[in-house]
Amino acid sequence: LGEVRALHANHDLDILYQDIDIPTEPLTLNDIIEIALQRNLELYVKQFQAAIEHETISRDALRMLPALNLTGELSGRSNLLASSSFSLVPGIPPAPLSTSVDSHKFNWEFTLIWNLLDFGLAYYRAREEANKALIADLEYKRLQQNLVLGVKKQYWKAIVAKKAMDVGKELNEKIQTKKEILLRDIQLRALSKVIGLNNEHRLLTTQLQMLGYRTDYLNA
Repeated sequence: LGEVRALHANHDLDILYQDIDIPTEPLTLNDIIEIALQRNLELYVKQFQAAIEHETISRDALRMLPALNLTGELSGRSNLLASSSFSLVPGIPPAPLSTSVDSHKFNWEFTLIWNLLDFGLAYYRAREEANKALIADLEYKRLQQNLVLGVKKQYWKAIVAKKAMDVGKELNEKIQTKKEILLRDIQLRALSKVIGLNNEHRLLTTQLQMLGYRTDYLNA
């Protein structure tokens, strides 16, 4: 079971890191900020939400346009609709066959309908959506700024903790030597046991503080 879990974990890691270029050199603060802005999922989602709000503005703006109705009629016949007549005057022959109907008819009608009530509703909806889009943009900017601020805080926290660790490493060697001297003086009764243990307690407290710097560094 453990091997299966390890296999699945490695597979998941491969998926997570497939689109990431692993840096081959130390990262600067600007590099870290750029990576954070590109890979932060919450910022990515907020960016899409802002884009959707802007699309909604375009949709509601189009609703303010008048409605266009287009109707057309096309009719025709393969032969002419002819008619004949006869003369009421004696001696005058009747007129020849004639027609007054077109063989093909084309009728087109364009109508623009602008409903004032619908226009007013669409106008105020468009204004409302524009405000929502502005809020979404501001939320995106705020999230972006907070992300950059958080990265900077953690970056400098890591720098300070690393400096403290470097100093603490040297100090820890001196503390360890001091503890050995205290233990020797207590054993030789050159130093009161109470005083010696109190001094040792202060030294142990300092060592715990040094361990805290390491924890801060790793967390940052």
